[in-house]
Amino acid sequence: MTDGEAHQLPYRKEVQRNWESNPYLGCRNCHPDRTFLRDRKLGKTYKVGYGYHHFTDMLVTNLKDRFPSTNFIGIRVLNNRDAKSFMRLYDYREYDRMVQEWRKTKTFTVKDSGYDAYFAMSANSLAEDAEFDVDDDATKAQIKRAFVKSLKTKKLNKKVLGEFIELVA
Repeated sequence: MTDGEAHQLPYRKEVQRNWESNPYLGCRNCHPDRTFLRDRKLGKTYKVGYGYHHFTDMLVTNLKDRFPSTNFIGIRVLNNRDAKSFMRLYDYREYDRMVQEWRKTKTFTVKDSGYDAYFAMSANSLAEDAEFDVDDDATKAQIKRAFVKSLKTKKLNKKVLGEFIELVA
């Protein structure tokens, strides 16, 4: 369980300053060119990527290698204004597809990450009420409008649930 993409972990380094008699314990960030995660049990090394989101992908990839029969699923709830910046973190070749899915269903799936599937869902769509309310004396057109409106909010749940079941089954 994670709260999102993590930045690389800092490390401590002892530095001797020429103006102080005692060494100073400083903090540094990992350098992507020279930093690796080594799993001694598996005998594998994983390179730390340049983007902050690559660190979480690397950790999830390590977990997938340790537990190969397990599907790792990420779920990200986004505000509408944050969707495109989240899309840009991942595969640019799939950007147009993700934008179209977002406009149509207010959800999209990232396939090019450490997760087997990374679902992005609109916070506004999840909060919408899907009740089917009509007056007793409603016309056919009013009943149809209420029915279509209730189906729009279910489209998000249906798509994500379908892809989720494919991974679990």
